[in-house]
Amino acid sequence: MAHSYRDLLTILAVTWTLLAAYAYTSGEIVVFGTPLAKADFGFDHAEDLEPIDAEPPSPTLASGRRPAASPKRPHASEPNAGTSARTEPAALVAEASPERILLLGDSMVEVLQPRLSDYCAENGHELHPAIWYASTTASWASGDELGGLLREFDPTMVVVALGSSELTARKIADRERFVRALVRRIGERKLVWIGPPNWREDTGINAMLERVLGRDRFFRSAELSLERKQDGIHPNARGGEKWVDAFVAWLTTESSQPIAMTPPTRVAPKIPARVFAPPR
Repeated sequence: MAHSYRDLLTILAVTWTLLAAYAYTSGEIVVFGTPLAKADFGFDHAEDLEPIDAEPPSPTLASGRRPAASPKRPHASEPNAGTSARTEPAALVAEASPERILLLGDSMVEVLQPRLSDYCAENGHELHPAIWYASTTASWASGDELGGLLREFDPTMVVVALGSSELTARKIADRERFVRALVRRIGERKLVWIGPPNWREDTGINAMLERVLGRDRFFRSAELSLERKQDGIHPNARGGEKWVDAFVAWLTTESSQPIAMTPPTRVAPKIPARVFAPPR
């Protein structure tokens, strides 16, 4: 009797195993012209499941934790991008470390220097102003002056104030190569460009600078309402303060090169500027 039970259990086990195997085969067994039905064991095939998340799984570290996401940087403007669409830069944290700032350009540097010196003194930055009267983008791109200043001061940041001498220049497109050459010479240093404070309509210098540099590196000053000196061109002391305050607000909130710029609480000592004679 014991042998009969064992034989019966063996037959049942073999039968169950064969039915289970048959349930996962693609073929069919036909008995007397009728396909044998397959048992449903309640398991789904992986390829038939609807994916819950189409995104790939996040990688994990050896500790089992997911790595922290990399902070997103603002999208840099392409050199040949148009100006019809504006890409809003993501908010960045201002660099807290002191900077060596080279402020270079035409006579507008004289207007910017006093208030910018106050900001730099308040925040521990070094400011090195360099004025090249009546200079243009071509002057700085091709002359030896820029190279000498970069070697002497080794700035971590360069602030360019150029374009006023080219406000009414013709063939602005031809000057693009000078801007690009100047940017290449400055290299990997932080760079921002302060556009001219228009006192009349320009012939395209602002649009070209904005397109080449991108709105995260070019501060457009053309539409600012600034008090002027008697020449009607250069902002006066109050106009210069307003100009710099507007630039700093843009620098710390909209540019791709934000640095610490707490509003000044005192007037900084006057910094002697490096002065170059007007180009011939």
